This record gives sequence, C-alpha cells and structure tokens, in this order.
Amino acid sequence: MANGAIDATLTGQTANTDMSGGIYGGQLGCDFQFNGSFVIGIEGSLSGSKITGTNMDQFNATWTLRAQTDWIASVTGRVGITADRALIYIRGGVAWAHNNFEIENTGFLDGRPSATRLGWVVGGGIEWAFAPSWSVFLEGNYYDFNSTDVAFAGDVFNPTPPFTVRTSQTIETVKFGVNYRFGGAAGPVSARY
Repeated sequence: MANGAIDATLTGQTANTDMSGGIYGGQLGCDFQFNGSFVIGIEGSLSGSKITGTNMDQFNATWTLRAQTDWIASVTGRVGITADRALIYIRGGVAWAHNNFEIENTGFLDGRPSATRLGWVVGGGIEWAFAPSWSVFLEGNYYDFNSTDVAFAGDVFNPTPPFTVRTSQTIETVKFGVNYRFGGAAGPVSARY
C-alpha cells in the first residue's frame, strides 16, 4: 500500500492506494542444522514484481496517482525447528524495494519519479525435504518501507509548481518455491529435516 497527499495544494490530504500483483524470483542461502532438530541460516533473495495500484484523489478528482513496485530484495536470518522431514521457521532482516510513481493532473503528467526504499521484513513458513537435495516451501512475509518524500516536477499547463509527496509502503506476500541444496545428503547444508 502506498499512500500520501496526491495534489500540490499542501492541504494534507491522504490517499490510500491498494496495490496488488505477483512476484517471481530466486534466493541463495545456507543453513546449519545442529542438536538434531535446530536450524539457523542466512538468505538473500531478489524478486521482480508486477505490484501496481491507481488512486484518484477523493478531494480533487482531476488528480490521479499511479504506483508500481518492480522489484523487492532482502537479506534475512532464519531460525527453525525440524519435525521429521519438515522445517518450521521464522525469518527477519533488511529489505529494499524499487518504486515508480506517476501523477496526472487534468490529463497532464506532473512527473514520473522513482525511489529505492530501505526497510525491514519479518515472516515465517514451512519447508519440506522431499528428496536428499530438494525441498519445497510455503512462506508468508510482511515488509515495511517506512516513509519517504518523492519529488514531482509539476506542469506548466494547469499550472502546477514542483511539489513533493510523502509516501509510505507495506507489502504482504505469500511465496511458494522449490529449493535445491548443493552437496546432497553428505554435504553441510543437506536437507536432513
């Protein structure tokens, strides 16, 4: 969800824009299993996304905000406990997202700025080792990218001077994936769960 005052009147309106879409990507990490059933690890992930939303200003219908998140990345630690061949875990760490914005005023474009945001992510999931080097997982995550000011150029036709919009963003994801573990059953990161 991206929100912020859409128009340049500086009257403090707030627009809540519901965004939705899909993500796709990959991850790379390592796990260490000790004391039989405890697992700790670190993971980096990068996902392209098609998360978009459009919002018309409820106070000034000639203004429209469009927002898009085109990639999300994170570096997280995770801890978990195994039960037979399953691993139940939680994860948390630092996250980044890249956003593109567009504001249109009475048919004229007031700018297309972009911003790379820094935030945090927490989540959890379950992973099941169905073969010595292969596992599948289902995971839910919550990302928070705090607030940032985005500068728009304005336009000469309305006229609208340059202005900034304060935006904040949270993202909730559900991910399903397949992992391959290098080293097989004899390696230090084997899927022993």
